[in-house]
Amino acid sequence: LKRATPRIGCAPGCPLSRAPGQPRWGAMAARASKLALRGPAAAAVAAKGSRQGPVDADAIRSLARQHLWQQALTALATCRSQAVRPNLVTVTTCITACSRSSRWAHALHVYAELELDGPKPDTVACNALISAFEKGQQWERAVALFEEFPARSLVPTVVTFGALTSACDRGSHLGHGLRLLAEARRRDLKPDAVMLSSLIRACARGEQWEHGLHLMADARRREVQVDTVTYNATISACEAGSRWQEALGLLDDMRSSALRTTVVTYGSLISTVEKGMQWESSRWEDAWCLMADMLDGKIQPSMIAFSALVTACDKGEQWARALSLLGDMEARALKPDLVFCNAAISACQKAGQWTCGLALLDGLGGRTLQPDSITFNALIGAAERGREWQAASALLVEMRSQGLRPGVASYNSTMQALARKGRMDLALNLLDEMTSADIHLDTQSYRLLITECELSEALSREVDLFNTLEDISHDMHALGDRALGAASANVAAMRLLSAGCAAEAAALLAGPPRARPSALGSGLLAG
Repeated sequence: LKRATPRIGCAPGCPLSRAPGQPRWGAMAARASKLALRGPAAAAVAAKGSRQGPVDADAIRSLARQHLWQQALTALATCRSQAVRPNLVTVTTCITACSRSSRWAHALHVYAELELDGPKPDTVACNALISAFEKGQQWERAVALFEEFPARSLVPTVVTFGALTSACDRGSHLGHGLRLLAEARRRDLKPDAVMLSSLIRACARGEQWEHGLHLMADARRREVQVDTVTYNATISACEAGSRWQEALGLLDDMRSSALRTTVVTYGSLISTVEKGMQWESSRWEDAWCLMADMLDGKIQPSMIAFSALVTACDKGEQWARALSLLGDMEARALKPDLVFCNAAISACQKAGQWTCGLALLDGLGGRTLQPDSITFNALIGAAERGREWQAASALLVEMRSQGLRPGVASYNSTMQALARKGRMDLALNLLDEMTSADIHLDTQSYRLLITECELSEALSREVDLFNTLEDISHDMHALGDRALGAASANVAAMRLLSAGCAAEAAALLAGPPRARPSALGSGLLAG
């Protein structure tokens, strides 16, 4: 720690910095005189230091406890410049004030001065510095300080391990956190809620949500006192694993334990239910009830909660509810983002409400939002479901005009809208455009186009499409239906005729119904 201190340098505005060649205490006093003290407590300290002699420790601690870390460090520098050595409690309080303000570099300098000039740091002072490192995401420094405990004859406490595991959580180092838990238990220390919350949160972030649920179950078995933060972390682990049943069970446990639920609780719960809807689309009702519970509890919904709920409405095909959420958000002075609007448009698309989707698109400009490819894909899909080929084509053109490159989903939906309205000429033009742009259709679109070619008696294009489908599909039988069977027979008949095998081609007429060529192919054979 001492070796690292000179390399860091004082942070801008730190009262402990000094000019080259200037004595340490003189520098502190010079810097202290330049800092403006704000507030009545700071003014009292300045007055006392200037008129009544040394600044007392109680005044410094008062500043620190009010989170006035700059004024507290100024007063501490003034105190030392007057040859008064502050006691350990006062210095520790200043380190804590820096920690709460996320000023880890300032906290480190206060600690370094403590080591140089005394008194000797104790476990509480080290805990305060570890906490500062944790808030500054300096987990390696926190672990390095902890490793010096034996050499300093310091005994770690539950607070030490809690701050360390929080630091490892912020640094996404679950392995270090689990080793700290094992070390705490080896020392017969009972992990507290802070330590457990950090570990469970790290499990959720590290895609080890099952381990997080195990930690919570183990804590309850050991009768560890857990709090709202611990439950929120565990619900986040459920969210990572899409375990909505366990998440709702945790909500029941919180209510039975009279623990306060927060906006974080409900945001994670709604998101967990939404993620679990990949198996049960009817679960949107649970998400909606959770939002109602949150409002009944006078909890202001967050953007996270609204976004998760509109996605649940999208998956549950509840387009009207999705649109109502947009109004609810704006009534609460929350600004919907593009992800939210895209989910609402997607809900309209699944219900074929393409006009509502277009209205949302028109409203994006007023919300200073720029539509992206997801927006246009959903809108074109909505127009396709509504069999509005002109709207789908216009949206495809608008997409290009905004500098967005249409993908296979955009082309697929537009061609399907065209084909279903009998505009095979335009659909095949789009197919040619895709081929020149090196964009490939999926097998379902080929099936649709082949079917429409069969109905519109476009034999040559049908044969071309079927040959391409045959090349890209690994299992033609899995894709087979009556239209594909007729197309397959047509293609086979064409190949036999090209090889001069008219008799064999004619034999197809007598084959099973599924393998027979269509009227189009039979007419060709008859000719």
